[in-house]
Amino acid sequence: MTTDDLSAGSDPAEQVSALLLDSLLALPLRTLLVPKLHAPLLRAALRSLLHGPWSRPGSGAGLDALTAHAARFLRGQATLRQAIPPALIELTRELVRRPYVPERGLMLGLISVPPLRTLTRELMVGTLLDYGRKLRAATTEPAAGSKSGAAPSRGGLLGRLATEAVRKGGAAAQAIAPGVTSLVTDELERQMQRRATEFADGAVDELLQRAAATLTDPQRAAEQTAVKLAMLDYLLTLRGPELAQELERLEPHALGELGRKALLAFLESATAETDLVAILQGLSDAAATDPALSLGALLESAGALEPLRAALLLLFRQVTGPVLASGALHKALPPPAG
Repeated sequence: MTTDDLSAGSDPAEQVSALLLDSLLALPLRTLLVPKLHAPLLRAALRSLLHGPWSRPGSGAGLDALTAHAARFLRGQATLRQAIPPALIELTRELVRRPYVPERGLMLGLISVPPLRTLTRELMVGTLLDYGRKLRAATTEPAAGSKSGAAPSRGGLLGRLATEAVRKGGAAAQAIAPGVTSLVTDELERQMQRRATEFADGAVDELLQRAAATLTDPQRAAEQTAVKLAMLDYLLTLRGPELAQELERLEPHALGELGRKALLAFLESATAETDLVAILQGLSDAAATDPALSLGALLESAGALEPLRAALLLLFRQVTGPVLASGALHKALPPPAG
């Protein structure tokens, strides 16, 4: 090709752009991704991006700007349902309705991790002790049906037992009567606490086993789906300002900084480039199931070739136009033959 060939067309920049773009789209997918070439480029680009000032918290750009924009958007929404496209909500509902039940051993292992076991045991002991205190109050408070004008029977059931013992015990018993009920009830509480702790130690395993069985029982799929849909509906009814407040409390900039440091630590490691090559090679192998499949054929099968080609052609023209106007391409191309 020479510059004379280009000048024959109505728009040389468009011709050059079309030639370059069509050549790119005709390349097989396996040739577009060269792991050993692209891995160091990707590493350098990520390092430059993560070291840039816009990626740091407090810069007012990057994640800070995205968080501020999301918070403003949510504050202007009545509920989360109004902030999400209906098609996306319906997709989420369909995913929730999928009849997926995790394997029981996996679920049991998840809910049996030590921190969750400790929390479950603590809640169980607290519930038992609360019940024990209510029981003690029922046995120590005065009877509700005491006759009007009669001397109150202090201490409820325990008080009546102590009073009867004092009446039969004579002067010695009467001397120690004021502390009898208190000692009995304190001992009852100590015994209750010990028994509750012993009971919880053995009951936590049974509780977790039953929870795992309930959550993974295929026969209860309808109930499990109903629970998931109810949780989704609750989330969709949350008010926008509440979600904005929770988003700010989450401190995305702090989380982003942790992620930035972790990714930089990976990129600075001695094995980073080797690991990136392996990742890109896996992507290349997955994409190249058909060695002859071109990028254009893939896009055409998805119905995206024409709009994407039009957009890329416009972008290419912005690059090739100034090159042709400068005369640099005329100097680079060979002169016409003959």
